[in-house]
Amino acid sequence: VADLFNSKEMGRILSITIPLVAFSPAIAPVLGGHIEIHFNWQTNFLILALYGLVVIILLLTPIIPKLSEQNIQKKSAFDIKVFIDVVLNKKFFGYALFMMVSNASYFSFVAACPFLLKKFGYSPAAVGYAFCAASFPYMFASFLGRRLSVTKSSLQIIFFGLCLNIIGGITL
Repeated sequence: VADLFNSKEMGRILSITIPLVAFSPAIAPVLGGHIEIHFNWQTNFLILALYGLVVIILLLTPIIPKLSEQNIQKKSAFDIKVFIDVVLNKKFFGYALFMMVSNASYFSFVAACPFLLKKFGYSPAAVGYAFCAASFPYMFASFLGRRLSVTKSSLQIIFFGLCLNIIGGITL
């Protein structure tokens, strides 16, 4: 995305792809719960192995247009000086910190949810539906970010998102 789009377009493209990424934790437990009910829990691993094989085959098929050499920046992220400059950049650190806090809160819930709900007697399928309930606000926030990107700056959107994240955490 960074190679093909400028910063404004990149925000728009990522706001489309992030909800798709958020949808996978929503649908996977539902499917896994139903597979466990109808077969056994080991069948999930077989299906994941087949899915992984399909993904590998798809990754071997190029879908991104080739870039001319002049469009590719000569600096590499593996250059230690460039790496240190990026890490010490306050703007980068702020953005990264926001994403770390946001993802940590979401994935903490994702990690703890199955154990808590099973302890309270919910079926594997019900646990999967709980993930849907958690993923839809995540997806909604990405769509909202896309809408806000037309009229608001990145920092305003991040501040708004951080406020929503704090409100959600307190509510939970």
